[in-house]
Amino acid sequence: MKTTTILTKLYELEEKDYTGKKDQTLDFFKYKELIEQLKESIKMESLPEGSTKKQYTAIKKMLKTVGKRRKLLGLTHIDEKGRQVFTDSYILFRFYNDAIIEALPKTTDPENEGHTYPQTEKLCDPTLNSSLKSPPVKISSLKDKIRTADLYVIVDLVPDGSYKAAFGKKVLDQFITIMNFKNTDTIELLYPSLGNGFSVRPLGVKYNNREGIILPYRMEA
Repeated sequence: MKTTTILTKLYELEEKDYTGKKDQTLDFFKYKELIEQLKESIKMESLPEGSTKKQYTAIKKMLKTVGKRRKLLGLTHIDEKGRQVFTDSYILFRFYNDAIIEALPKTTDPENEGHTYPQTEKLCDPTLNSSLKSPPVKISSLKDKIRTADLYVIVDLVPDGSYKAAFGKKVLDQFITIMNFKNTDTIELLYPSLGNGFSVRPLGVKYNNREGIILPYRMEA
C-alpha cells in the first residue's frame, strides 16, 4: 500500500465522529495497523540504491520465519568489519558498504541491545576466499530450472559434470532473490574443497558488495 493511501486512511479515522459509537476499539486497532504499514512503507521507500522491494520483502519474510525458532536470528547483525550478517538454516548473507539495508531489524537497535550474534567467519571465509569455483551458470538458466523442477535443482560444480550439487528449489529461489541477482547475471559458485564421497559442502557467491553462502541438500558424484 502506498504511503499516501495509508495517510488518507489515518486522516479518515482521526476525523471520525465517535459520539455514541461502539466501534472505537476496532478503529483503534485499525489505526495501529495502519501506523505499522506506514512505517514499513517508509522503510521500503528509503532502500539503498541497488536494493529492491522484492529483495527487502524476501529478507523480512526469512527473518520473521527463523525468528520464530530463535529470536536472535530474526535480526541482522553488523559485525566487527561493518558487514550486515543474517542467516537461516540453509543460507547465510553478509552485506557491506552500500548494500547494507538499514531498514532491517538489527542487534544494535535499542530494543535489541544485549544480544550476542553467532560468529560466522569459520563457516564463511574458507568458502568465500577459495579459488575453487564452478563453471559459470546463468541466473536465467537457474530460474528456468526452478520453475520446472519438482523438488531439487542440480548444478554442475566441475566442467565435466562429474560432481554436482542439488539445491532445494525453494531455498535456491530465496537465495537468488535475497542476493538480488538479475536475470542477465552469470555467477560462479565457490567452494573450499569437494572432499570425498557425498559429504555436503557450503557453496558461496560474491556479488556487488554482497556475499552469500548456500548449503546444498546433497552432493552428487
